[in-house]
Amino acid sequence: MTGLVKTACICSAITLYPFGGFCQWVLTAIHPDPTPPLGAPESEFIAMTAIGAEAADTCVTSDGWSLDWNGVPRLCAEGCWPIGTTLVAYRATDSADFTFENAVPMPLVTWPALVNGGGAVLLRNASGQIIDAMPYASESLGGGGRPVMRSDTRHCGAAANQHLWEPGMNPYHHPQPHLNPGALEQALSAALEEASTAERLVSRGTGRLDWYLGMVPDPVAMWAAEARVGGLPAMLEWRADSVAHIQWDERLEGMTSLPNQGLPISVGPISGCFDTGQTDHFRTVYWPVRSVGEVSVVGALADPVSTDPRMPHESIAVLNRSGYPIGLGSWSFDGALLRRQTVLLNDSVVWLNSRDFEEWPGMANDGGQMTMTLPHGSTAAGLAWSPCDHDAPGFSGSGVPLFRSGSPGSAWYSAGGHAAEAQEPIAIKGFGCRQDPWAGQDRLELYLNRYLSQLGKVEWHIDGHAVPAFWNAVPGRPDVVSLWWEGMDAELYADGAFTVSMEHEGVEESHIEVQCPQAWVAGVAPCLRVVELLWNASADGDEFAEVENCGTLPIDLSGLQATTEAVPLPSDWVTWVAAEASLVLAPGQVAAFGRCPKWMASGFPDSGPARWSADRWAPLSDAGGTLMIRLPPFGPEVLDDVKWGPELEGPWWWTEDGWAWERSGMGAEDWSPAHGRGSPGAPFSPLQGEECGKVEVHQSAASEDLPTMKWALPMAGGTIGLDMVDWPSGALIGRAVFEDVLSVGQWSWTGRAENGRVLPPGDSIWDLKWWVGHCRGRSRFVVRVPGHG
Repeated sequence: MTGLVKTACICSAITLYPFGGFCQWVLTAIHPDPTPPLGAPESEFIAMTAIGAEAADTCVTSDGWSLDWNGVPRLCAEGCWPIGTTLVAYRATDSADFTFENAVPMPLVTWPALVNGGGAVLLRNASGQIIDAMPYASESLGGGGRPVMRSDTRHCGAAANQHLWEPGMNPYHHPQPHLNPGALEQALSAALEEASTAERLVSRGTGRLDWYLGMVPDPVAMWAAEARVGGLPAMLEWRADSVAHIQWDERLEGMTSLPNQGLPISVGPISGCFDTGQTDHFRTVYWPVRSVGEVSVVGALADPVSTDPRMPHESIAVLNRSGYPIGLGSWSFDGALLRRQTVLLNDSVVWLNSRDFEEWPGMANDGGQMTMTLPHGSTAAGLAWSPCDHDAPGFSGSGVPLFRSGSPGSAWYSAGGHAAEAQEPIAIKGFGCRQDPWAGQDRLELYLNRYLSQLGKVEWHIDGHAVPAFWNAVPGRPDVVSLWWEGMDAELYADGAFTVSMEHEGVEESHIEVQCPQAWVAGVAPCLRVVELLWNASADGDEFAEVENCGTLPIDLSGLQATTEAVPLPSDWVTWVAAEASLVLAPGQVAAFGRCPKWMASGFPDSGPARWSADRWAPLSDAGGTLMIRLPPFGPEVLDDVKWGPELEGPWWWTEDGWAWERSGMGAEDWSPAHGRGSPGAPFSPLQGEECGKVEVHQSAASEDLPTMKWALPMAGGTIGLDMVDWPSGALIGRAVFEDVLSVGQWSWTGRAENGRVLPPGDSIWDLKWWVGHCRGRSRFVVRVPGHG
């Protein structure tokens, strides 16, 4: 603009427009991420505009001024420009990407790229003084393609005074009223008082804290501010517009503190985003609090209902049992940090929700885990959750939180659900044998009915070894532990089993017999059969299918599949055990599969620990259907096939829903009502057989219990005959013949006579005869008929 006769207005500091006749340059737009193309210039640029009181003979000089980003200042074009002029700096080789209209191009030969991950652009005057600053973060770029605009040139360039360009706007200078001017115009005096409260000083570890000032400072003042701790200079960084990160060396001599160990802290001078003429120092006292102690997560809500006025956000509850206060400010919640210092008194619980954190990682509705770590990397506490932790299917997804007592080893239960005292004991529910592809060695994995993060102190002992085994958690599987010990490889595949026990809080809680499968003989199919089934579950329970290893060798169920289609296509097979997992079933042991282990045990007090969530589960039809299983690593052949239908009936007190059925023979439809209504995950307890076998009748004193015939024969393929005789009349009231039975098994009576007639209460004699090979046997038992009438 040389040659114009105007009065030059030379700016030395940011002032407020339109006070008096002052004028100044301000940054009005930056474009760090020009992709994708949305209509704005498709190259990076920085725009600065001359503002001030309009005067015909006034111009604003840019001589000696520079733009500074990434630590590299670039001189602006020289001249004296009318009020309202916008200069646009850009890489000279990108000129074809711009249409300037009323703006003035200011091409630069060299151009250090603006960083998409965040940064700041500084505007310096001819003396090198920072006159304006416009910070930005990656989150504020809106995915790219849109310049970051200054909303109001009367206020500072902080993020709170920015908006994203929209089509139709001038990409270089498009002021618009701020939606919340109070956030920018907050009085400095009020902010100074609010920032001095203890909760705004959040410890991030030894000699580090974040100070949440509670106002939007002027970025220019932020750039020049200094921090002091205990009277000595400290390192100051700005994590956000209003968050000062301060670091200091606590061992420095000369650092002063108050008599009771409080540290004076100050940051300044600071001016507000609106009233840039008023400056002051933020001052307060920092009180260090211990961050290490005995802390447990005792509540979790991963599936909130947004309309719930009480708990509309993802939340966790933390309990302090350390005997002294614990500060959580320095904890990392899988990368998330608290926005306010939170101090737990002894035996107190605090609920924290997602809005209390920066960078909250989220809690998946289908389950997950979270680790709370201290700044030096050690674990402070842990959390794992799943929909299956709820007491019943109806609680899942309903916004009901989970609770636990906080005692080591306690399990989750639903709020308003079962009492914590009703929880099943801690148990090792199964094991797997896998080769670690990274370490190149085998490892033993144990499956628990608790999450490792809830257990507290545990040790793992191998029978015959004086030293506990080494162990570590398996990533992504919070209920699985991987063990290693000296000589492990030789013991895993030995001919006999060995015992692994778990010591919890100094007491042995559970043990399991371990024997890994050896190389399988080609052409020999494993013996795997469905032995218990529940297809019509109660409202609080869930259906399941239990399989048994009916062979003499351990079987790895890795890749186990099932289908409910009578003539299945390849896509009709669903996976119960993932191919990358290992689950070994010892001879005679069972594994019950369903949607959730806790749900399938509802109403069955005789349930065992071997209950598993199927990787995928296809519902079982109440009206009748088919279930087939196969083990692809051994071939595509079906290993077992069972059927059920509406013709199956139990005793007169029997109900269709919530009563499982047990396999009583080799046939696909050989079912009897389950003893005690069902026992998913509990292995069958066979009789101790004699030389020619044994057949007995068992009946408990429970009024609803069924007389159950159990047998143990020298071999499979035998026949059992049963005559039921009324006492004392001697009349034959029922007869049954069981052919080609397994060597061990059981059958429960339905309480009906041979013709389906319901019998009156009374006693009967069961005359049992059996034969298998050259063996013969006979026994008699008096049976109470529950009956009806």
